[in-house]
Amino acid sequence: MGLAYIIGIAAFMYLFSKFSGISLSKYVSAADIDFYNELLTRHNGYYKQLSSSGQKKFIKRLHHFRHKKTFVGKNGLKIDSTHETLISSAAIQITFGLENYVLSNFREIMVFPDTFRFTHSDVYYKGLTGQSGKIFLSWEDFLEGYETKEDKLNLGIHEMAHALELTALLGSDTTMDFAVKYDTWKEKSNDEYHRIRNDEDSFLRNYAGKSEREFFAVCIEHFFEAPKEFSDELPDIYIPLCNLLNQDPRNAHCDYLLEKSI
Repeated sequence: MGLAYIIGIAAFMYLFSKFSGISLSKYVSAADIDFYNELLTRHNGYYKQLSSSGQKKFIKRLHHFRHKKTFVGKNGLKIDSTHETLISSAAIQITFGLENYVLSNFREIMVFPDTFRFTHSDVYYKGLTGQSGKIFLSWEDFLEGYETKEDKLNLGIHEMAHALELTALLGSDTTMDFAVKYDTWKEKSNDEYHRIRNDEDSFLRNYAGKSEREFFAVCIEHFFEAPKEFSDELPDIYIPLCNLLNQDPRNAHCDYLLEKSI
């Protein structure tokens, strides 16, 4: 059953947020703007490449997203503005071309100092995102994802991709347009997913074959970490992904604008 069909049956009507059309200074203090800009310029290469107007849009959305979520430190980690800002930036990055960016199905973000496990389990995780309304992250691995460039591994992007897809599949904050593009992307990428499942060589790392959910998240990581290589190797998957997210990371000189001829 396609996502477009699910959204159609649900008769979901998306209400466009007016927040993005308001002056930045009306919602974010000068001190916060300076803090966000300094931190993001140091840690988020995507933000650093944006124009002045693009950075204002990014900060406005980040500030809104950050204050819609509850961040909880685990295993002794004390959450501060740095954790909240950088984690929020991953969500804003992948949704930068979309009208909706809040990922409203997810209310809590649980942050551990490093890899973590749950009670009575011997399995350790770097991140986990499910239908519980919570996102779990290892702070150490989150930072490594942004500090190590072009390795196609980014925990923050990976988990926010899960959150975006689950938000759509659960019928929240999803337009019919997004649903149709999601179904198109899934159809175009199905053969590659099964190639990886069959242990055949692929540009995408093997973990993409674990499940359809992991395939989507790994594609989003590759999309932002190695867009030129992705588009060269798998254009039939990359281009529908550009259309789905309404942005093209290859177009950094123009705020990742999606060329309509793509």
